[in-house]
Order: sequence, then C-alpha cells, then structure tokens
Amino acid sequence: MTRNLLFDPLICVKSFDQDLEKFDPHQLPFMSSIWPTLIISCIYLISLRVSERMMQARKAFQLKSFLAMYNITQVVFCVYFLINAFNAGLKIDYLWKCYLPGYNNLPHAKLLYLTYFIKALEFIETICFILRRNFRQVSFLHVYHHVSTFIFAYLGVTLVGNGMVMATYSLNMFIHAIMYSYYFASLFMRENQFVAVKKCITIMQMVQFCLILFNTLRSWQTDCGIENKFYYIFVLNVVIIFYQFYQFYKIAYSAKKLKNQKKRKSLKT
Repeated sequence: MTRNLLFDPLICVKSFDQDLEKFDPHQLPFMSSIWPTLIISCIYLISLRVSERMMQARKAFQLKSFLAMYNITQVVFCVYFLINAFNAGLKIDYLWKCYLPGYNNLPHAKLLYLTYFIKALEFIETICFILRRNFRQVSFLHVYHHVSTFIFAYLGVTLVGNGMVMATYSLNMFIHAIMYSYYFASLFMRENQFVAVKKCITIMQMVQFCLILFNTLRSWQTDCGIENKFYYIFVLNVVIIFYQFYQFYKIAYSAKKLKNQKKRKSLKT
C-alpha cells in the first residue's frame, strides 16, 4: 500500500508526517475545531444574500468559460479521487463489509482531506447561479446540500479518516463525475435539451443516497468503530437530502411538465 497519493498535492503538508499510530487530524490546517468550517459556511450564506441583492438591478453575467473550467476541475478531481482510492486499497466490499476507521491508510485520509477543500470550492457554483441571475436554482435543497456536505467533509476527516466511509465518498465522486460532465456539456447545448439525461442523473443521485444509507447502517450493524453521534447525524442528514431530491424529482419531472417542455421545444423548432 502506498504512503502517498499519485501526484500528491499534499506532499508539503507537514501535518501528514506524523506517526500513523498517534496521528491527530486536528493538527491539519482548518481541522483544529469545527469553527473554521462553520465560519466559512456562514460567509457562504451571507455572500448569497449580498450577491443576490447586488444582481437584482444588474444584467446577468455569462461566465461560460469560467464554468467550463470549473466543471472540468470537478470531473478531474472526482476521477483523481476514485483512481487513488482504489490504488490505495479500496474494494467493492467496503460497501457492506466492516473496515475499521482510522489513519493507518494515509492516502485515504488525504483523499478525505482534499475532499474538504473541493466541497468548499463547490460554494462557487451557487454564486455563479446568482451572477447569471438563475435565482430559481438557488433552492433550499441546493444550499442545504452544499453546506451539509462541507460540514460532513470536516467530520469525515476528524472522526473517521478511513474505513467503510470510503464507499460513501467514492459513490459520491462517481455520481459527481457524471453530473459535472453533464453540466460541462450543457454549457454548449440549448435550454431543455436532453431533459431525459437530467432525469436519469437525479434518479442516480437518489439511488446513491439509498446505497449510502445501506453502507452506513451496515457499518453500525457490524459495530465498525465509528462514534454513534456520527451515525445519528449522518443518517438524519441523508434522509433529509433524499426526501428533498425526491420532492424535486416529482415536481421537475411530472408527466404534465415534461409534456409542456416537449411542446415548447417543438414550437421553437
């Protein structure tokens, strides 16, 4: 098992040079306590309100080139995560078999730490929605999802570090690779084109949440070394997000709405 990631961007972070037997994740930058994470989340929420007010009387920005680079960056990281996770020992049976948490697998711990910063980077996505005056996309589901995943990225580093949770993160990265690939392609497509693809991605996201719940409950059932408070908060969070996605699915892809979208598309052509 390798000690470092392929093309390791964290090789200069001295906190990872600790003895693995006594590894303390709280020595890592931003990991000393949850306060930096909560402060960043609050700055994000405040920036949404400020930017929305600012854009009320302004024309929309296009940001096409910026968003293209952003989406490519997200896809590259997701693929990078998956390659390194499997290279460092991740197996399919992490989904249901007990693998103890801890920091003995340093590459996995580094991937979780990198994910923390990628989740922070995802906040930019919401700001771009506002700058493009796509206010409808800044829904409660969108904002709650980004804030909660950012906070759980912190908890994943400080409370878990490795083990069965890697299956959850890997599922998320797989879905995000597909999702951001679609977002990239959609920048060059007409509005309402490939609605079926968007519907399929939403279904895949809901299946992902079901598998994540299965993985978490199996970890709890096998007494796999994760603190109970993490289970309770995490399961509740996944259920809330799944319910919101399901509600979105019912509203966005109802038969009547899809029929109207096809009708408008035929009129345009």
